[in-house]
Amino acid sequence: MMKRYTFLASFAFLLPTLGVAQTITDNESPIDGDSFIDNYAAYMAPGPGGSGQTWDFSMLTSDSTRTVSFQTPASTGYDSGFPNATIAETTGVGDYTFFESSSAGYDLQGVYLTSLMQEIVYQDPERVLAFPCMLNTNWTDDFSSSFTSVGFPVTRTGSVTGMADGSGTLIMPYGTVNNVLRIMTNEVYTDATIVNINYDFTTYFYYKPGVRHPLMMVFDQSITTFGNTTTNQFIIWMQQGPQSVAELTGNNVHFDVFPNPATDVATVEYGSVGEALDLELIDLAGRVVHQERIGILPLGMYRHELDVQELPAGVYQVRMTTANGDQGVRRLVVQ
Repeated sequence: MMKRYTFLASFAFLLPTLGVAQTITDNESPIDGDSFIDNYAAYMAPGPGGSGQTWDFSMLTSDSTRTVSFQTPASTGYDSGFPNATIAETTGVGDYTFFESSSAGYDLQGVYLTSLMQEIVYQDPERVLAFPCMLNTNWTDDFSSSFTSVGFPVTRTGSVTGMADGSGTLIMPYGTVNNVLRIMTNEVYTDATIVNINYDFTTYFYYKPGVRHPLMMVFDQSITTFGNTTTNQFIIWMQQGPQSVAELTGNNVHFDVFPNPATDVATVEYGSVGEALDLELIDLAGRVVHQERIGILPLGMYRHELDVQELPAGVYQVRMTTANGDQGVRRLVVQ
């Protein structure tokens, strides 16, 4: 009886946490060793905001790719000007972008351009992403930098406005991803030097909780100099498959179950961690009413169907466990 009481108490504690699955925290920040392959594609409109959206980008194609890698700032050899940075990003051309990740946000600290031997330090960092971030989270942050470019002093000043403006389902060329949070940022800033260069960049980021890289980014960028404006619009989307969806963060297995409530079949959508997974369905009495093993699959997003039509109506837990004991749990209502 005591064992059952403990289980029910744990289950009751879990219930309020399940409603905030579309929340991005510093757990979604990249870590040392992460590497992602991104595709470049022609521009498509980002689609409407709001909850319960379906964004269809199934027609995206790739015209080129890039590899984005993350490492410790110290390993770059250019970290001295960025003492607060916790991670460095590179796309393989020798340039590094430095960020600080904390429980409050993901802040741009500056850039080192090796081709020009130029250091751009943000004396006032830019908050690229606020944490925790969920639907309707918004923020505004001023940023500034003073640096020298090809012998000329440059003063960069501006602000960024961000908002998590949508949530729902993202349809990609490789399949459908549920429980996606969309975040829009607008950066407006000026580089003041012998001429003024004005920037107006709007970007939409599509995040899947538990994945340390946006699934997709939609860019709309304008640069104005001498009254002439040039515009660049394009999409970057993460390639699915090995080395593209990194292992999920922390000691939990992240997954979603839908529809919820379910009547006949519930679909489990999960990110493979490159090892076998045990899938269990548990009733309120703590009994395992269904158990199966999902074999080893490459890193990526997958779906698994769970037959629930013979189960009595009620509330259940869906539990997934890795070989080393990491677990994730979701609530499922069967009608």
